[in-house]
Amino acid sequence: MSQKHTPSLSEMMRDAATWIEPEAIPRSFDLGPVHRDSLIAHLLYRRGIRTASAANDYLDTRQKPVPSASVIPNLTAAVDRVASAIDRAERIGIFGDYDVDGITSTALLTTALRLALDTVSILPILPERSEGYGLSERGIDRIADFGAKLMICVDCGSTDRENVAYARSRGLDVVILDHHQMSAASPVDGIVANPQLDSDSEFRILTGVGLTYLLVCALAARGYRIAPDGASETDYLDLVALGTVADVAPLMGLNRHLVRQGLHILRQTRRPGISALISESRLSQKGLEASHIAYQLAPRINAAGRLASASAALDLMLSTNGKTAMELAGHLNKLNLDRRGKQELAVADATRDILALPDWKTRGFVSVVSPDWEAGLIGVIAGRLCETLRCPVIVFRREGDTLTGSARSVKGFDIAESLRTLTNLLTRHGGHEQAAGLTLPTAHLDQFNKAMLELVAACGTDIPVARTIQIDADLDEAHLSQNTVRAISELEPFGQGNHQPILRVRNARIQRYSTMSDGKHLKLFVTAGSRHFEAIQWNAGWRSKEFVVTRTVDLAGRLDINEFNEQTRLQMILDDVRPA
Repeated sequence: MSQKHTPSLSEMMRDAATWIEPEAIPRSFDLGPVHRDSLIAHLLYRRGIRTASAANDYLDTRQKPVPSASVIPNLTAAVDRVASAIDRAERIGIFGDYDVDGITSTALLTTALRLALDTVSILPILPERSEGYGLSERGIDRIADFGAKLMICVDCGSTDRENVAYARSRGLDVVILDHHQMSAASPVDGIVANPQLDSDSEFRILTGVGLTYLLVCALAARGYRIAPDGASETDYLDLVALGTVADVAPLMGLNRHLVRQGLHILRQTRRPGISALISESRLSQKGLEASHIAYQLAPRINAAGRLASASAALDLMLSTNGKTAMELAGHLNKLNLDRRGKQELAVADATRDILALPDWKTRGFVSVVSPDWEAGLIGVIAGRLCETLRCPVIVFRREGDTLTGSARSVKGFDIAESLRTLTNLLTRHGGHEQAAGLTLPTAHLDQFNKAMLELVAACGTDIPVARTIQIDADLDEAHLSQNTVRAISELEPFGQGNHQPILRVRNARIQRYSTMSDGKHLKLFVTAGSRHFEAIQWNAGWRSKEFVVTRTVDLAGRLDINEFNEQTRLQMILDDVRPA
């Protein structure tokens, strides 16, 4: 007897997507000798790359010099102070954050300064999740008690006037390397190097680890030994690639260049910890792409800070012993498996609460509360629910009379700005347009939810937002080949701000179809012209019944090469399929 299918929240929200047509290409557009393939030329045009010189720069894979410290407000002053500490052999404390960007920033700077000074002169510190984001008195005290004269904050601290003042009272000079938006004035007692201080700067997209890399490069340019013999500062780009992709930073401009070069370093990294993590993730080191960082490496690194202590992930990044590195990588892998299990249970709990709301499908804002959800998971849960419901979502963990929340929002509704208008109800808040954190008394929750619903209704954006798919180009029969996949790879690395192209195949004929993983995923076997290939849509097995009658379809998705048993074949990973 077949088991009755229980629709998921995603399935119940799966209304038809609107396909947005590709931007028209002017007849006069011609990239000349830069790229003769019309598909690639059209994809470049639709990415805003419309001259031969811009295309040459975009496609150029050669190593480029990084900009000087002067391009970031106050970074030259930060380099001066760090150089002075090296010259005077001062002890230095480094305070990071518990996410991948903070961990890689801390690992990069620790490794470089231990070479410039010595191992015993550098103390790296990461916060515990229970302490919350950013600086803490505990960490400051450890650095001061260590005998440091300088504290360098990476990926945090830009507006933490209180803790910087406390650090100064403990006799510490403070340098801050941060990239977060600044909702308040920066500390007056520290050197704050942050690209957000320049509202017109192209470098505002840099991550904490990218900013740290610029400082280390500036030290190298002054002649300080920041890399092992036979190596250079570019060997740190593996860490830069990890932190930049994991932080979902736009892969444009300098970020794209750093990640592209960083992937090259990652594929041959001599860092035992990263090699062990790649091995534990069952990835091919030589075939690493940005997507492997985002979906396999970063979750394992983040798992340490979400469920235990981020120090385990930092120890892995700093490890010089292969056996120790494998043990640490195995530990992170187990934590990540634990994280996934707890996350799925929490999402299921939250889903039950959401479905109990009579207007859940059309509601403009949703909040859910539980005392049982891990503090390190509420942000991930909020992101999942926001993506599915396509409206702002806040997931709260209740501890006594206090709610600690993580918020995620949709384009068109600035969640951080909305929280600023509700300061009277909140104990703490901070973040940016689409992600924020907050705390408030439990007694304020009903009033807060009502106010949020009113703010969403007045924001001028239709929420829940419509599901749309931007088509980047149509594929003709000649381009349905593995060679096309290889040509498109010239546009990598793909990620935020430089997405893998979504391509359309019209009038494909379904020869047969099936489901995979106990009905979870959909697989189509299709023919377009004389070309045969597979098309897969994840989490869409429930759609198989649509193809009992519909046999000619349009496909929208990403071309890929499936490698199995030393054989390769073309496949398409679908975003959507609909009758032709």
